[in-house]
Amino acid sequence: MPKKVSYKLKIRNTILASLNRADKFLQNFVLEKHADQVQSRLDAVNQAWAEFEALQLEIETIEEEDLKEEDDATAMEEEHERVREQFEGLYHKVRAGLKSRLPSGVASGSSACVARAGIQLPKITLPKFSGEYDEWLPFHDTFKSLIHENVDLTAIQKFHYLRDCLIGEARKMINSSEFSAKSYQVVWDLLVKRHANKYLQKKRYVNGLLQFPRVKGVSSSSIHDVVDHFSRCTQILDQLGEVTGGWGVMLTQLLVSKLDDVTQKEWEALAAKKEDPQFTDVIAFLEERTKVLDAVAVDQLLGSQRGSPPCLRFQQPSPRNRSRS
Repeated sequence: MPKKVSYKLKIRNTILASLNRADKFLQNFVLEKHADQVQSRLDAVNQAWAEFEALQLEIETIEEEDLKEEDDATAMEEEHERVREQFEGLYHKVRAGLKSRLPSGVASGSSACVARAGIQLPKITLPKFSGEYDEWLPFHDTFKSLIHENVDLTAIQKFHYLRDCLIGEARKMINSSEFSAKSYQVVWDLLVKRHANKYLQKKRYVNGLLQFPRVKGVSSSSIHDVVDHFSRCTQILDQLGEVTGGWGVMLTQLLVSKLDDVTQKEWEALAAKKEDPQFTDVIAFLEERTKVLDAVAVDQLLGSQRGSPPCLRFQQPSPRNRSRS
């Protein structure tokens, strides 16, 4: 084992030992004696988290660089994961214990609100971002709201979450960046600068509308695909500041051009009765048409089944019985 790694492992053990001491503090906690230590210990625990994240990443990076072909990469990754799980489990346990012992009114607002309401919210999984343009807005909005603007997280913690979300080409952008608190904002600004190009985003979504293939046959699923695609693209374009509601007949005609011949004819027959048909009229027409197609498909399915269910069978009266009645 390289001396550099050995030294860092000793530091990591020291950080882990500090968490164990905090855990022991909770086990022996007496309100009258220890109440004034809770906040300072909580700050120390949060600092330990930040130091561990930076140190663990350095250890993993060094060991990956020194990895030889005959070494077992899987075993090394499993060991890294085991260490992280051990530390994170103890960290969250101690942090929760310390926060619960803070004087009333000191706990963070979001946690307090959830506790008072008695609501257990589901875990939110952060989206991955690979550099693809259609992934940017969902990733940016979610990460910015939950992580970037979260005042309870340190910069190094935010960097850890960001690094975990990035894959593929987007991950390559930060590989050469130093994993440190001061680098987080630099990396985040770089991502935003490269991908938050409204003109390019608008151009790509408009091309998505223009290049969508024409429906080849009449089916409920194919019409659903057209409606979903056009609704999604126009909604995102609106978010980017492009008012698609003002595109008028251009957007309407573009949508109609993607439909099959039968559906097109039915729409034109309906549009002829309207003074100024809009994009929303086409969407409403297509949604109604899918309902009709779904209903017809159910009828055809029932008609294709041989025989009737036992509950629907009945016996025709014989001619003799009819003559007696």
